[in-house]
Amino acid sequence: MVSCEELEGLISRYVAFECGIRKISPHSIKRSYLPNIANDMIMKDKSSATFRMAVNSVNVKTVLNGFMKMYDRANPKMVRTKVAFTLQMACESVRILQKECASSLDHLRVQRVGLAMKNWYLFPA
Repeated sequence: MVSCEELEGLISRYVAFECGIRKISPHSIKRSYLPNIANDMIMKDKSSATFRMAVNSVNVKTVLNGFMKMYDRANPKMVRTKVAFTLQMACESVRILQKECASSLDHLRVQRVGLAMKNWYLFPA
């Protein structure tokens, strides 16, 4: 079993790698990645109490908050707006992709992508 201090170090290095090297948003890591790792541990019948304690430790929170400050400085919130992806945009994307197809296999792939985009739009998860 890994101690809480060792786990804090692992999580801090994970956050540093994901934010510093891969440029993933620390907000996503805090809101999505770390809670999902804990939930995955529960689904695999592992105790997530130590992991949750390590995630909520002062050291890990300090690392996350530091990366969030740097990320927010480099990516102002006004630039990070979400654009709605409409059904019309899905159809237009398929049309544009089909223009560049060279083979029938490419056309089939584009049709599959278009169907997936339309299904995602009509039946979001």
